[in-house]
Amino acid sequence: MEMDAQVEFLNTATVRITPKILSLIAEIDEFKGAWRAIGRIAP
Repeated sequence: MEMDAQVEFLNTATVRITPKILSLIAEIDEFKGAWRAIGRIAP
């Protein structure tokens, strides 16, 4: 499958970001930040 065909499949005008999806994205972002902070701690 070509890249153009994949892009056409995702129509951003019809994507709905619900409060639940936004909450899940925020949790992932918070986890990534914590993970990076742990990586900076000296052993």
